[in-house]
Amino acid sequence: MREQTAVLDQVILVNLDVNLWSGRTKIRPQDLVAVEGKLPPSDLASLGHKKTIDPVELRPFNALKKEMERTCLEVGTRFLGGYAIPEDQFDAVAKKLQDVVTRAGHAKFKLLANYDSRIEGWITKHEKWASIIRRAVVPSAVVSSRIKFDWSAMRVAPATTGDGKVAGSAESKATGLGSQLFREVAQSARETYSKSYEGKSQVGQRAIRPVLAIRKKMESLRFIDRRIGPICKEVDAVLEMLPKTGDVANSEFLALRGLVILLSNDESMKRAGAKALGDVVDDSNADTDSHDDVDVDTDQDVVVEVEADAEVTVEVAEVEVAEVEVEVDEAPELTQPLPVKKEKAPTSGWFF
Repeated sequence: MREQTAVLDQVILVNLDVNLWSGRTKIRPQDLVAVEGKLPPSDLASLGHKKTIDPVELRPFNALKKEMERTCLEVGTRFLGGYAIPEDQFDAVAKKLQDVVTRAGHAKFKLLANYDSRIEGWITKHEKWASIIRRAVVPSAVVSSRIKFDWSAMRVAPATTGDGKVAGSAESKATGLGSQLFREVAQSARETYSKSYEGKSQVGQRAIRPVLAIRKKMESLRFIDRRIGPICKEVDAVLEMLPKTGDVANSEFLALRGLVILLSNDESMKRAGAKALGDVVDDSNADTDSHDDVDVDTDQDVVVEVEADAEVTVEVAEVEVAEVEVEVDEAPELTQPLPVKKEKAPTSGWFF
């Protein structure tokens, strides 16, 4: 338990308290009356809802909510319905979150200051269906109460009962922080691979930025799982070999792409990190794409080169075979090409 408690001592739990107003209400039967033989357009009504205001007016609030989530996930990981933020990163996170809350307040004030005119503008755009919009309009005071941007932070510690036993599952939740981090990293890496690496033979400097962001996140939380350290070390080794300007191509690109592929699988990262630490890892169920694994066909023909007039004696299973004379009029030709050794991309790693 002490190990899990030590982890919790180094994180602060941040909970986001954000509510958004969608500007939509349920469609009523009387709203579906066709006008000039047509039903309301899709930008006004869809999936059982009708919009009382232009959705464009509400986009800033969705963007601000996502910004708060990204701020927490840059250096933290999801935990107990919120985000576990490393203690040494908390001040920076708190400053960013408070900045978003301030900007959300300004956006809310701007929306409500011209609320009635914005509603009328939406009605003018859909004048034929003005009646069904007006029936659903809510007062600005209601909108004000529904839009909320706030957050809270607290320490987390397991509680014990009177007999000294840990109550609940806080200990097991803390143990799972490492796995949660690996899953989040894998998700980010998969998105990065699909967007920037799949089907490419080279990438620009912009494609490196998501890898840098992943590295920052893992470095911030490396204390929650000992297997994270070796992965960070390998990320650094690959990044160090990359050019600082221009495109990344050839062997450098192969090394970078291989790193992204590794980061795309949480179980592969766990095994790689454990192996680097010297832990015994069961790879019996692990997928492998190693180029070092070669299938040997025991039934393939064997070609033996001999000089003209040479005598060859072959012994099989300790049974003496009669002498065979092989006459060759000219130099023998190979019946199959010599194997070509595949050249791998340079890496300082232990997972390629």
